[in-house]
Amino acid sequence: MNINNSTVTTIKQERGKRIISPEQRARLKTILSPYAGATIDVVPSEGDTEAILFARQLESVFSEAGWRIEDGGYARSFGIALGVVVRYPTNEKSNVVIGGGKCYPSGKIEAAATAIKIVEPSVMLEEYPALKPHQIELRIGSMP
Repeated sequence: MNINNSTVTTIKQERGKRIISPEQRARLKTILSPYAGATIDVVPSEGDTEAILFARQLESVFSEAGWRIEDGGYARSFGIALGVVVRYPTNEKSNVVIGGGKCYPSGKIEAAATAIKIVEPSVMLEEYPALKPHQIELRIGSMP
């Protein structure tokens, strides 16, 4: 059996942990770097060790790409879906593009969602009016 980094990453994921490989980390940074200076709040599910560890990996990548990290604490597990939810404030509606009959935020929000899909295919976008202007929040739930 020929074992490479992709095989190791797959094996780790099958054991129930989301691990960001060096190759994935590089791809994420490439997507996120044009928005260096943006602020993101990473909020893992309270009491979910795997979600917390995955959130810390994502924080590290966003930080390396020049994003500012806010400490959002923890979210109660019943408030987060499986996978990752990218929340954005209502005021970001001015930055949407229409595609396939749906509205999708553009710019830094789209970059965050696109980057995360590299390591977690279960990503949802959610407009959330309670967020401050220009704030992006990642809610990290259990592994799907």
